[in-house]
Amino acid sequence: WTELSSYFICEVDGLQFSCAEISGLDQEVEVVTYRAGDDDILRGGWKHKQAAMRKEAPDITFKKAVFAADDQMNEWFHAFESDRAYGTEFNERKEIIITLVNESEEPITYWTITHAFPKTFKGPNFKADDNSYAVEEMVWACETIYQEFA
Repeated sequence: WTELSSYFICEVDGLQFSCAEISGLDQEVEVVTYRAGDDDILRGGWKHKQAAMRKEAPDITFKKAVFAADDQMNEWFHAFESDRAYGTEFNERKEIIITLVNESEEPITYWTITHAFPKTFKGPNFKADDNSYAVEEMVWACETIYQEFA
């Protein structure tokens, strides 16, 4: 059976973090196209495709509702920003683990995101004639994404 994507747990450096949406768990390998010098161009010479050795991790986006006294994303962003500016030891990259769980909260698969740091923090949008929740968003840059099955 397939599992619902609405049951997941997110941890940032061991701290469980509630959010409504996570996107960007894509993995891609750069493809290089080349043609050998001795291919016959007039006869539709071959274009060879080969996977390059570089695998690039995309940005990961978290979206969550704004709650009173819950400013964890804002704190992460400003701590990283100020530590980077002043060169303190708190400028540490984070490990993020996202776990897809079933309805009984048993793990199905894990995504481990390594060397992540906050890249963008977006506060909520306000609109007087709208009754939707205030949602904030954080984009994380990272070096690697690994998926493992439980």
